[in-house]
Amino acid sequence: MSADRRRTSDRARRCGSRDLRRCLAKWYARWRAHGESGLLDHSSCLATSPARTPEDTAYLLEALRRQTKHGPARLAADLQRLHGITAAPATVHRILVRRGLKRLRDLVPPTGEQLREVNRYESRPGGGHDFPSLRGARGWSRCR
Repeated sequence: MSADRRRTSDRARRCGSRDLRRCLAKWYARWRAHGESGLLDHSSCLATSPARTPEDTAYLLEALRRQTKHGPARLAADLQRLHGITAAPATVHRILVRRGLKRLRDLVPPTGEQLREVNRYESRPGGGHDFPSLRGARGWSRCR
């Protein structure tokens, strides 16, 4: 083992870097453990996520969202009140996004029914102001 370390140190010294020794040692250990495949790129993320919200909680949130159509903050409060499960609104939002329930329009099928009254502000040409200096003698014909 000490001979391997010595060789790694010699290689790093030849390249002119002290920090390279650790990097070379890591790559050499990977090569010894896994062969050529150990030197290929691999994901650095965890294979499992131990802190992930349980699937039954996510299912409850999905059911609450479909029934009540509330937002993440209110869903988190409902989950605490009804089931005694604490979840942050940000966590609830992530679960809704993951399940494709981020927007209310994703829950309501497109029927053509208008859910809200739309406020439209329409104005005349020229900024909509009816100033005599802008109109001139001929009226709005100059602004068209």
